[in-house]
Amino acid sequence: MKTLVCIISGLITLGTSTAQNSNNKTSGSASTSSFGRNIIAISPVQLMAMKHLDSQDNTDAGIYISYERISANEYFGFKLPVSFSLKSPYYYFMPALKIYPFKQGPVKFAFGPQFYVATGEFEYNYTSYDYPVTQNITQKFDRTQVGFLINTSVNFTVLQNLYIGLEAGLGINYYDSNADNSKIYYENYYYNRGNNGNFYPALHGNFSMGYRF
Repeated sequence: MKTLVCIISGLITLGTSTAQNSNNKTSGSASTSSFGRNIIAISPVQLMAMKHLDSQDNTDAGIYISYERISANEYFGFKLPVSFSLKSPYYYFMPALKIYPFKQGPVKFAFGPQFYVATGEFEYNYTSYDYPVTQNITQKFDRTQVGFLINTSVNFTVLQNLYIGLEAGLGINYYDSNADNSKIYYENYYYNRGNNGNFYPALHGNFSMGYRF
């Protein structure tokens, strides 16, 4: 919880300072758009499938917060989202470059590249059939994943400062620190079969609301 509060505070401070700098630079001249160039948003649920899809428990859900800064020409935006898993101590850092083909407006489509680094603790459950005893065993491992997505989104600026966003991404998970972990037992899952040279699908999506200024 302390980490979440610190990151939210940092995003608000960053957004406020950039907005003040922008206002100082553009004072005395007309703005090219009536919409703000800073967006702070939060999503109560971010859905993710960034574990290898043939592994155990491949989906995840988390709380998502982000800060986006839109360029002066209104064609580009740099977005810094952070997600916290609701299922385990696992964190996703997902910077994205957003390309707006038609600049800014009340409803605008964007697309662009997005990278992610996911890190935290991975919990692995399996059943040991050591006759005549059957045991349910839980193992915990540190884990890091790296991947790439193509992000697509739609921004809705309902009021002057009220932002609503829909976002989805499709890409590849090309590194998993546990890909060749021999301590992960159950042979029917990916971890005893795969290697880091293989690419596996990665997915994410969310609905968010926030403040635009």
